[in-house]
Amino acid sequence: MSTARAHLRALAAAAGYDRETLELIVDAALPKYIPGERLDDTLIGHVATAVEVLAQCGYTADELAEIIVSYRLRFRDGRWRGRFWHYQLRAATLRFNQPRVYGLSPCESDPARLADFS
Repeated sequence: MSTARAHLRALAAAAGYDRETLELIVDAALPKYIPGERLDDTLIGHVATAVEVLAQCGYTADELAEIIVSYRLRFRDGRWRGRFWHYQLRAATLRFNQPRVYGLSPCESDPARLADFS
């Protein structure tokens, strides 16, 4: 297993995202991905970043599935991904910048960071 795949596996486990959830994230993060194709390490890195952002937002696997379906239904013009990521990045930034209020992301590797905000 490559380092990138091991990193993604660790992030997904920390966030509580199973294989089905990862497939949804891959679809949301990689619009040109064809299901069943093997991802190279660069694309795995993109998916890992997406997992970190969505975990920072505080989404469980079930919530994430509902949110993605909601965006697909609301923005049928094919541009749902842009809108989806715009709002998820805003939410993740807000939560990242206020860990005292929201807590740390399950993917956070530096719990000492919380002490800086106490």
